[in-house]
This record gives sequence, structure tokens and C-alpha cells, in this order.
Amino acid sequence: MSDLFGRTPLAFSGAFAADAAVLTFGGLAGGGVGLVTEQISFQYQQQITRLFEIGSNNVYYIAGRSQGSAGVGRVLGPRPVSTAFYQTYGNVCNAATNTLIFQAAVGCNLPGDSGAGLAMALVGVVLNSIAFSVNNPENMIINEQLAMMYVALVV
Repeated sequence: MSDLFGRTPLAFSGAFAADAAVLTFGGLAGGGVGLVTEQISFQYQQQITRLFEIGSNNVYYIAGRSQGSAGVGRVLGPRPVSTAFYQTYGNVCNAATNTLIFQAAVGCNLPGDSGAGLAMALVGVVLNSIAFSVNNPENMIINEQLAMMYVALVV
């Protein structure tokens, strides 16, 4: 049955709540609680080389190594937590144990919601850039932009 404008009505297909997303930093006490994270982005890519065989139509793909990068925007938090974060993630010697885990549960406790969601772990994380800014001098909130690299994305 169409709606007033002759279009097929939309169908509600589910919902999720924003408060179900959690970002934790492995290796920090409490998983990085106190790191007031407001934004995260990460990408993971692999190098693929395409080879063409002379004298045929054959194409070959050669997979190279994978690598990832991430960016985190946060509000500068309590000094002991920030210092522990810099010392842990900024030290390349800690990379073997540094993880960043992003989890997002799905559902609003509606009938049929499984609560299953998404979990991704960035493994071998190292902090390679830090930037600070103050956008509004009235409230003096200090924003921080972090750039990181990692060796594997595990789902």
C-alpha cells in the first residue's frame, strides 16, 4: 500500500543507542577511563601490486604488507591519565602490548534485538603525533588530536 504521495512507506528496521559504543586503550589502568574521547577514525589498508604477463591476458595480484593508521580527537583530561597514556602509547618499545579496542553494541532492548554488535581491535598501536588547540578561550577546553599507527586490525 502506498502513502499519500504514492510512495512505498518506509519500514522501521531496528535501532541502536549511541551510549552502547565504548573505546578502551589496553595497557592503561581502567582501560583509559578519563581519556575524554570525542572522535575516532581509523583505516587499514594493504598494498596490492598488479602484474601483467607479457604475451597473455593473465593478471596476477601480489599482496604486500598491511598497515593501519588512526586518529583520535579528545579533550585533554586529568594529568595522571594523560601522562600514563603518553608514556604507554608513545613508547615504540610498548607496541607489542598496545591495543585500542572499539566496541559498539546494537539494539535498544526491542523484541528481536540480539545485543550483538561490532568489536574491532587495533593491535601494535604507537602514538606518532600529538596536536593541541583551544577553540573557545571562554571555557578553556583544550582539545587534543592524536595520530597513531598500528600493525593489524582484528575483528
